[in-house]
Amino acid sequence: EIGGARRELTREQLHDRIEVSPDASVAVREGAPLVVAMESRALRVLEDRHDAAFDARVEGVLGDADRLGVAGARSALELVVTAGASDVAQPVIEVELPSLASLDAVARAALSRTQAVSSVSDPDRGGVLRIRLAPLRAETTVRVPLVVAWLGAGHVRGLGVVAYDAVTPTRTTTHATRVIDIGREPRDGSEVSR
Repeated sequence: EIGGARRELTREQLHDRIEVSPDASVAVREGAPLVVAMESRALRVLEDRHDAAFDARVEGVLGDADRLGVAGARSALELVVTAGASDVAQPVIEVELPSLASLDAVARAALSRTQAVSSVSDPDRGGVLRIRLAPLRAETTVRVPLVVAWLGAGHVRGLGVVAYDAVTPTRTTTHATRVIDIGREPRDGSEVSR
């Protein structure tokens, strides 16, 4: 039942994704044992907020304003993480990747080689990349390379950041997503580094 309405699914439909409104109830009724996996995700527009014991932001703008790169090239972005007055036990950073960004093998390798990075998860369906860092000592800054491949050109929204200590996940620091420009070719006519 979804929202009180009975819904029958065939065995083939059991692997389908079913969208449910946030206020709907869901009940699964089956005579035989059945494994049900559910995922709940709430998306909201990020606003700048500083409640965590550390800050994390994406830096590395190339060229004018928010032009961050060129189609077919790699970004020259960094995730800059700065601890405040106290140590951070289990720092977690979530970065909303723009739709034109690909976290390919080269980008994953650059993240994994960074001593401060404990683990990197694949981006979820919403393009959110989760990076877990080693503990941060108070008043320290680490820089993590974010060398995604730009798949195409255009104006896209992304690079919003949520940072929190897994010990206190409700205290977050967030930086809003922004509209960025990925160009078709370098503005100065130089070669694109691929």
